[in-house]
Amino acid sequence: MGDRGVALNGRKVRQLFGLLLTHAGRTVTVDSVIEELWGDAAPATAVETVRTHVFHLRRQLSAALGRKAGKELLRTRSQGYQVTLVEDQCDLFLFDRLRRQGQTLLRAGRFEEAVDRFDQAIELWRGPLLDDVPKGSILEAERVRLENTRNRLCELRIEAMMKMGGHRDVVDELRDHVNSDPLNEWWHLQLIDALHHCGRRGEALGAIRALRDLLRNELGLEPSAEVQRLQQRILNPV
Repeated sequence: MGDRGVALNGRKVRQLFGLLLTHAGRTVTVDSVIEELWGDAAPATAVETVRTHVFHLRRQLSAALGRKAGKELLRTRSQGYQVTLVEDQCDLFLFDRLRRQGQTLLRAGRFEEAVDRFDQAIELWRGPLLDDVPKGSILEAERVRLENTRNRLCELRIEAMMKMGGHRDVVDELRDHVNSDPLNEWWHLQLIDALHHCGRRGEALGAIRALRDLLRNELGLEPSAEVQRLQQRILNPV
């Protein structure tokens, strides 16, 4: 924890710890643990088996961190179990704090500071959430939620960059987002707008044509009214 890595043995033990970590500071009920570990196929001995997994998890944490630290980290509550961490021990806590700070700064028009907070938060993202951990319904939902939060953070960063006039600086990044998430029209719209503000009208119109072809071929749809209005502004500059 913190700067110390903890290698845990046992798929269910890792899954249990992943569940507790993503809900750090909150009690995870025994019923929730059972749902995560087994779904609808819980054995009759599920409650006792959960206790066994908790025992093995606590023992491994104590071996890695020391008995006192392991005991303080994983606590038994009346309804379940809780992992207790301070902010500098958990990237998820720090990520959320930086995200909230960036959003507050963005709303206040302090765009450069907002970008700095967003960059710090994004740098904490080292890959898919708990990539080596089995995931039941609860952890999978948490993975999706956090992925969506990160994607929204990337959008807010681009928004802040463009509001401070950094259109040229975001073109390549926007192309990467368009390539990795091609059906997200918002990324296309920002790329078109950035190209337009850079004076690259031909490329902007080409990006609109590419978006139109993509939406027609993949979804049978036309670009949104917002894209069409932007096209008219490009074709008929004031």
